[in-house]
Amino acid sequence: MKKIQFLLLIILQSFFLNAQENNLKRLPLNVSYYGYNVFHPGLKIGTQIPLKNWDKTKRDFIKQKKLFLSPQIGMYVHRKSHSGLLLNTELGIESSKANKRFYNAHSFGLGYLVQINEGTTYSLQDDSGIEEKKVSTKSYLMTSYNYEFGQHLTPKFTWFSKFSLASKLFYNTGVSIHIFMELGLKFRLK
Repeated sequence: MKKIQFLLLIILQSFFLNAQENNLKRLPLNVSYYGYNVFHPGLKIGTQIPLKNWDKTKRDFIKQKKLFLSPQIGMYVHRKSHSGLLLNTELGIESSKANKRFYNAHSFGLGYLVQINEGTTYSLQDDSGIEEKKVSTKSYLMTSYNYEFGQHLTPKFTWFSKFSLASKLFYNTGVSIHIFMELGLKFRLK
């Protein structure tokens, strides 16, 4: 429970970082297909909060860089195995050449994943032996490295694709590696 409260605090705090500048009205809404191991379907919704912008000159062109924080919520379904609910936040850097529409971004994420197992699950009890459960859930902290590529079609509309390499921490006393693929759109509502 403390893990959930900690992650909720981080995500809520990220929404209020730029409130003094009234930038919250201009935040994009990200909606994407969220594929667990690419082919197990899901949905992810989030936003991207700019923290800092700067330009970097390299030879004869200017690179624009943006530091951002991205809170997200997602879900996926792995049929006949489990479903997952994810509360996540990412810290990353987006870069693009000046006056170009294409961009790429690298980010690191920290999230809380609730895995809801399908079918009957058996658990070992200390005093009563084995107990049968119809609905079983497991909770994990999940870290990720993410690479995003996209194109700003208009100032209010962007498409993107994202590849994520994630690890569930404390998974059966170890770690596990998972691949996620996203394909989505960013809308600026105002």
